[in-house]
Amino acid sequence: MVLSSRPAEVAWVVALALLLLYEGWALQTGQMTLSRFVWTVQRGQYGPLLPFLVGLLCGHFFWSGN
Repeated sequence: MVLSSRPAEVAWVVALALLLLYEGWALQTGQMTLSRFVWTVQRGQYGPLLPFLVGLLCGHFFWSGN
């Protein structure tokens, strides 16, 4: 099976699909969308903690290490 040889790609596709499904559901039901959640957290007690953690995670996965 082709999917089993690429678990990282499958994980990214599944994650993106889940985020898009949530975003669509939030827009339809009037709930808080992902972008509004990020702005709300950024103005909260911990400041830009969420963008920092996302940057840290991306740096961990995509840093070349050469």
